[in-house]
Amino acid sequence: MPDFQLLIAPNAKFALSSTDDRKKLLLSGVDLKGVAEQCFVGKALQQREVALGLDFGTSCVKAVLGDAALEKAYVVPFLRGQDVSAYLLPTRVFETEGHFSLEGGTNEYRDLKLSFVADPDNVEFQVRIVAFLSQVIARARGWLFANHAALYRSTEIFWKISVGLPAASSLASAVTQPLEKLIHLAWYFAAAPNKMNRYEILKALTNFSSADTNEAGVEVAVVPEIAAQIYGFVVSNSFDKMAANNYLMVDVGAGTVDSSLFHVKPGRGGKWDFDFYTTVVEPLGVVNLHRNRVNWWCEQLEKVNASQALTTDLVETKYQTDSKHPEPEDYREYFDGIQVSQASHSEYPVLSVWGRSQDAILLGS
Repeated sequence: MPDFQLLIAPNAKFALSSTDDRKKLLLSGVDLKGVAEQCFVGKALQQREVALGLDFGTSCVKAVLGDAALEKAYVVPFLRGQDVSAYLLPTRVFETEGHFSLEGGTNEYRDLKLSFVADPDNVEFQVRIVAFLSQVIARARGWLFANHAALYRSTEIFWKISVGLPAASSLASAVTQPLEKLIHLAWYFAAAPNKMNRYEILKALTNFSSADTNEAGVEVAVVPEIAAQIYGFVVSNSFDKMAANNYLMVDVGAGTVDSSLFHVKPGRGGKWDFDFYTTVVEPLGVVNLHRNRVNWWCEQLEKVNASQALTTDLVETKYQTDSKHPEPEDYREYFDGIQVSQASHSEYPVLSVWGRSQDAILLGS
């Protein structure tokens, strides 16, 4: 006997939005300024390191530029607007006849990160990431030169890129090296936008060698996302130096859930050291929860021969990893006019979420 039944009203309909909610305009002009890797005029009088930190998320990319010598850091806006969404660039890229764009095109590629993590040797996924990240790099550099050129008109910049990725030991060994290669290629194509097309990217992927990294003019590091979050907490005002400082940090993201159990202790030179007890990464993010719900709904609606119209919009949302709409707290909220009657021991329990790409949850003692 089934543990539940669906009661479908004649006017039942899909209750969520399946429309594109990320069609905001990109900042204009900054990508052209970002073609150059330097903005000094004449001979550089000094040298400094500038770090570009990229949170390469399933849903969106965030970027921060940091200059340790000046003790300055800038969050990079990508879109027009005044609210926080201006800093959240959707993780998607378009292609038209072999040429790539962030604004639109014939073919739209989403799910860049999860596809690559699942199959890092897939050349098609690699091409898409190079095409996407090259434009992210150009826009971040261009924004810096458009807004803070006076700080670097006599300075040669030594560039460093740190990209966060969900990383436990098994994941890091499979993904880190391929991603480092793609970031190096993205850096190259950011400075050569006229060559940034499918043919040239494929050729570069084939001919790439480790020797190319020595001449790239950039230092690349792929770092665990959870490590960056832990560091950010320790240098914040929320950190209590006098506490026991044992913590469980959980990052509920769109694609993964990262958790780390660690102890913070005083180190040399006034810095802090960490004892990590365990770190776990699982593909249990909000987007994956949504996909499982979509699969479940499709299966159940098919069993009762429901109208195909009920699943059309539902299926369209399955791979919209860059949507800003929060997922429903309960799977029964996906439709209006469909009632799920459950027994006490259902095969599909009520699942609740807080939203998409949540910040880390930190528990400490």
